[in-house]
This record gives sequence, structure tokens and C-alpha cells, in this order.
Amino acid sequence: MPKLVYLASPDCPPGLCIEVQTKEAHYAFCPNTLVVEALEGLPHITEPCATSELSGLPGYVYRTSNYDGETLTLRLTREELYRLISLSLTPEEFRKLADAHGIFHEIHDDFYDSDGTAWQPKEFPPLPTVEQLRERN
Repeated sequence: MPKLVYLASPDCPPGLCIEVQTKEAHYAFCPNTLVVEALEGLPHITEPCATSELSGLPGYVYRTSNYDGETLTLRLTREELYRLISLSLTPEEFRKLADAHGIFHEIHDDFYDSDGTAWQPKEFPPLPTVEQLRERN
């Protein structure tokens, strides 16, 4: 069983906790620490453990909550996860997630229009590859 690594801020309410599962570990983030993780190039998100529901490529498990407090489980590649965090999903990715899971915070109407076009995608640095992350260490 992968270990749990708590990277959320200590004052993060339980209902805001977001989990990302890799082959090695389950990482718990609050929304702000997840943005920091993305800005740093997702250094903890390296070994895939699932198949992306969007592309069929190797990916990770992303757990969040819907507005009713129910846990949603998404399966995304590193690149798809990066776009989800940076509010820059493609319209097709948005539609697939909305069709499969309904509207949840990460894809609600403050971030995307009804066609799935991002209102204000964040300008994040390019996502390094896993190989580039390994070379940094």
C-alpha cells in the first residue's frame, strides 16, 4: 500500500483536501499547496498508477469533492492534471470531465464557459518531464 504524504497546510479544512495518488504514495494537498506543487513542476507526481480517463495514457488518481461533499475520483496524466490545476483544460477535456463527474469546483463556471473554454487560464511555466525532474535531483 502506498504511503500517505500530507503536503496540505496545517489549517486546511478536511473538505478542501485534494489527494493525488501515484505508484509510490498518496499525496494530500490543499488547493494552495497543489498550485505550488504545479508551479514547481509536479515534483512528487512521477510514477503513474492508473490509466487516464481522458486520453487512455498512463496517469494518476486525483480525488476531490463535488458540491454535495461526495468524493470524485478522476484519472489523469501529469499533463492533464497540470492543465486542471492551471485552469487550462481543453474544451474536449472539460466536456469529458463534466459528462463523467458533473460540475465540480475545479471546472465550475467561474473558470470555464458552458462550451468548456477557459475564462482565465493561469500562466504556469512549462511542465518538466519526469526525466527532467530526475535530472534536477
